[in-house]
Amino acid sequence: VGEIASSSAQVLINSQPVGAGCSACRLVNAGCASDQPSTGEPIFDFFRFKCEQFSDEHSPLSYQFAYAVDGGDEVIFDWVSAPFKDLILPPGVVTLKARVRDRLGAATVWLPSGQLEVGVLQNSTSAPQRRLLAAGRRGLGVDVWEQGRQVLQNAIDLQDHSMTNQLINALAGESAQMNHI
Repeated sequence: VGEIASSSAQVLINSQPVGAGCSACRLVNAGCASDQPSTGEPIFDFFRFKCEQFSDEHSPLSYQFAYAVDGGDEVIFDWVSAPFKDLILPPGVVTLKARVRDRLGAATVWLPSGQLEVGVLQNSTSAPQRRLLAAGRRGLGVDVWEQGRQVLQNAIDLQDHSMTNQLINALAGESAQMNHI
């Protein structure tokens, strides 16, 4: 009784990683396309979604990527160590976002990362229209459904489950668009 005590504690707060943001583009020969990098075709074009300019004293960093098509449900990928994700996307206006965290768990909020137009034709006289596989790939008149089947079979044969899921999603989107004609 009558004793006086005191204590102190030093609290360190772990900051989230900092960086310049994230971006995406259509890939051509392992680099970003210089011509219309934010547009492409479902099934046949790859898009790279990247967050390369982030740093934090508690490395390594991990990255989580997500997208939504035409304002629909989000597709959220698991955390990965690579600062990019290569995607095959379904048709529509694709809105992207990502977040970055350090090894102690401090993470950024979801960072809006732009939009891509996948399988969307811009027509000066009307609203954007979907480019359907049935119309022929790049005007070549080839059987694009057969090409799509072959691409899917290759992913299955390679046991690339992520690519298989992305292709099924893109093919289902194309099929749904055909049913609305």
